[in-house]
Amino acid sequence: MTENEEILDIYDGERRPMGYTKRRDEPLEPGEFIVAVGIWIVDDKGRLLITKRSMKKRYAPGKWENTGGHLMHGEEPVAAVMRELYEETGIKVARADVHFLGTAKVPPFFGDNFIAHVKDTSGIKLQPGETSDARWVSHDELERMMRNGDMAGSTVEHMKAYKEAFYAAIADIARGA
Repeated sequence: MTENEEILDIYDGERRPMGYTKRRDEPLEPGEFIVAVGIWIVDDKGRLLITKRSMKKRYAPGKWENTGGHLMHGEEPVAAVMRELYEETGIKVARADVHFLGTAKVPPFFGDNFIAHVKDTSGIKLQPGETSDARWVSHDELERMMRNGDMAGSTVEHMKAYKEAFYAAIADIARGA
């Protein structure tokens, strides 16, 4: 789907629906927000899946990030993040395995962030034009990449809103909780 085919609900600064939509490629006016979703995938070794943004992307080309995208008109956040994960990596997760971490407000976005534990990590299929590479990293490597500017700025900014919940969820997964 291209940017001009993606229809997004528009929200105010308190995340109340404004009652209209815009195409993703239409500029937002001051006070208009859209919802982005992101998901962290954790494997049995406690590693995190990150993907590299295609060099064709307008924002942060060639930077690493967690998988994510935009909430489409009428879509629920969990459904959106499951859709984005499958589109960008070929990984399918069950709704019950997707856990909410928190919401970041970084104008003009509200970013809903999730985590899921995935046992089968074989067969990652990258989406042309969206992702150009994928790799598994440790927590320490992720932190280093964030400090060194290797990660997309939006990933770093959104993480500030849910970092404590993120590391608690990873610890739970490691304990088998």
